[in-house]
Amino acid sequence: MLDLATAEIREKILNDVVFMRLRSVIGVIFIVHGLQKFNELFANALTNMGLPAELQIPIAFAEIIPGIWQSITREQS
Repeated sequence: MLDLATAEIREKILNDVVFMRLRSVIGVIFIVHGLQKFNELFANALTNMGLPAELQIPIAFAEIIPGIWQSITREQS
């Protein structure tokens, strides 16, 4: 017979695993999307919008760093 305490522990572990995977996937999406910003086409798109091409690197890092942070940190409950 499964008691209530064991069921609650299993549910909490399952929630932790699901949220950890979800945070990792979102982090990887941010990283990949940020890495695409190092493409020369993005620099050209910036200049077409009237922005200097030098903004390419800060914009890319603005997506990569939170993606890494999202992937390696754990949500505090």
